Amino acid sequence: MAERGRDAKRRTVLVTGGTGFIGRPLCRLFARRPEWRLRRLVRPAPGRALDPDTDVPGDLLRADGIPKFVEDGDCLIHLACTTTPRTSDADLAADIDQNLATSVRLFEEFLRRNPGGHIVFASTGGDMYSFDPPYAPRRETDPAVPHSGYSTHKLAAEHYLRLLCDRHGGSGTVLRIGNPYGERVSEERGQGLIGIALVKAMLGHELQVIEPLESVRDYLHLDDLVAAFDAVIGTVPDAGRCRIFNVGSGSGHSIGEVIETVEKITGRPLAWRSVVPAERRPSWNVLDAGHFSQAFGWKAAIPFESGVRRLWEELVRIPVSGP
Repeated sequence: MAERGRDAKRRTVLVTGGTGFIGRPLCRLFARRPEWRLRRLVRPAPGRALDPDTDVPGDLLRADGIPKFVEDGDCLIHLACTTTPRTSDADLAADIDQNLATSVRLFEEFLRRNPGGHIVFASTGGDMYSFDPPYAPRRETDPAVPHSGYSTHKLAAEHYLRLLCDRHGGSGTVLRIGNPYGERVSEERGQGLIGIALVKAMLGHELQVIEPLESVRDYLHLDDLVAAFDAVIGTVPDAGRCRIFNVGSGSGHSIGEVIETVEKITGRPLAWRSVVPAERRPSWNVLDAGHFSQAFGWKAAIPFESGVRRLWEELVRIPVSGP
């Protein structure tokens, strides 16, 4: 199906979650692009300074600032989420209220105010497909098997996006993303094994391993992920169309391999302790991104070990400090 290229005029890209793990490097990209005008929805917080040129104060949970945020937008990139696969199951109803309901309201408000607008939704690939054999990279056509409230609300939001694009004549792109890494994180962060393990190695602190060492994931460097977003917003699907793509490296690495790689690159032993429940089985997830590569000419360019080394060198350059 034919797709429309970029207009000659400067266009406005809206980003939720712009101060988060994926949002920060993505917004840095847009800040360098003269063809895009960046606008972020930012929740006011103590010590958080807002940029008057890009930031609209608001809160998805209360719909504060949403009309002003979406006004005259060309492309909405929705990254914001309050939970992770690990935390979402603690209160499933709250997860629905805070993430699914807010996403649907945001999608609908954007499409009503911006006929023909394009929504790019950051879904999950790492928690969306079966963990069971056969161990072959998962495709978008494989059955969705959500493993948590997090992936369940993401899958539901994908369907609502498709429904709303059809009803309002907008267009949507769903990115089912692997396990991104590549920016420094706090060692207390609940998600992001590679970044946390590197910080633990630097500080000499113990890593708690919450899954069997044999569990395999598809780790994708943030630079490759940002390039994927950049490719997506370069073309807009036809009105009413919503497309789904996996975005991953296509290769898997176990938790044990991550620990070995961190020790090799840092030259330091990494103390770790298993807190895996006895009944938990190893899990496996690698994404087939061939559909995305064919559509956009994109391919993950940063090998696993090179990406881990790049992040370690960044930490060494500006060290993190312990508590």
